[in-house]
Amino acid sequence: KTGEHIPITGVYFIPRLTINIVSLGQLDEGGCDVHARHGLLRIRDEQDRLIVRVRRSSNRLYLLRVKLARPLCLAAHAFDSAWLWHERFGHLNFDALRKLEQRGMVEGLPSVEHVHQLCADCVTTKLKRSPFPSQAKRRAEGLLDLVHGDLCGPITPATPGGKAYFLLLVDDRSRYMWVALLAAKSDTLAAVKKFQAKVEVETGRRLRVLRTDNGGEFTSIEFDTYCAERGVERQHTAPYTPQQNGVVERRNQTVVTMARSLLKSRNLPAFFWGEAVATAVYLLNRAPTKAVDGMTPYEAWHGRRPDVHYLRTVGCVAYIKATKPHLKKLDDRGTPVVFIGYEPGAKAWRFYDPASRRVIVSRDAVFDEPTPWTWEDENHGADRELIIEYHSMDLGSTQIDASPAPGSPTPPSPAVPATPP
Repeated sequence: KTGEHIPITGVYFIPRLTINIVSLGQLDEGGCDVHARHGLLRIRDEQDRLIVRVRRSSNRLYLLRVKLARPLCLAAHAFDSAWLWHERFGHLNFDALRKLEQRGMVEGLPSVEHVHQLCADCVTTKLKRSPFPSQAKRRAEGLLDLVHGDLCGPITPATPGGKAYFLLLVDDRSRYMWVALLAAKSDTLAAVKKFQAKVEVETGRRLRVLRTDNGGEFTSIEFDTYCAERGVERQHTAPYTPQQNGVVERRNQTVVTMARSLLKSRNLPAFFWGEAVATAVYLLNRAPTKAVDGMTPYEAWHGRRPDVHYLRTVGCVAYIKATKPHLKKLDDRGTPVVFIGYEPGAKAWRFYDPASRRVIVSRDAVFDEPTPWTWEDENHGADRELIIEYHSMDLGSTQIDASPAPGSPTPPSPAVPATPP
């Protein structure tokens, strides 16, 4: 009656079958409540919402008349505000988008109406079997009182810079996240050192407890010695019990699913997974979470609401100002590139130029968000390390805030003079 679309997964395609058969046992296994009495069948979902109510027919079958819906292509709705911001926020669910706008948790986000149709990219990239356990009963009282850490990888293919892992760190109090791309597990300690130095200076507080699993990168003698010398208490999960570090495990899952959505929605090559993970962390820090009431992790950490008016759709075509010297009068002033994310520590966007195979950081850009880049070669640029160029970094009054990830490699270009607001 509401027009909401409900997906049914794990189905078989049988061309000669003239009717669709739904297994009640499979619905029960999937968490639905199936109840039949006095010739009336009722099926409720996991939220106890009534989704099916049908009477038994004369041949002892329950005939359900439904309309099969095709998931809507986002390209056809690119100019619709709800779909556009759904893509800009890395395929964040519509309830979370409405919560951001209605509660004034961010600035620059217009009113977003709830959309009941399915997003094909969300269905294929975020489908999961069962939820993680409920949140812990105890929470840290202050920032850096407890930080959760987890290493994910190896991921193939590696990024053009040779990174195959990412380290995710989550502050228990604010749920703010940091990510570092690593080439090997042995780089974990160096990333933690940079993270600790940064956050302790930023907050004026000391890191008290670091909780991780029992991976070798977290249990080495060198790692334990470093933590002991700096008074950082170590907590480890029991073997084969990731649920004891559920905060970072859940956030890790959310980061990876959003990164998959970013890559798939605009057909970005797989070697861009590092950019997608960094962008996912950037967006999720500005998205609502049940663990922090009435504000985003960004506000809980920084003490101010984030501005999101500058968000754009990852993977779309953009045009940046050409900065080559000695341009002729009739030469093009704009270069077509692909938007791939947000530059950490600068008020600027990150773009990839397929022609020169370079990553360009610039604040002078015009976006064609409905149009994705047409990739002729999925491995375009994967066989070489990307070079970062900085264009037009005198940013003036442009309001783009970014928080640098710990362990980010230092680019070979001069330092960026701009700082986040």
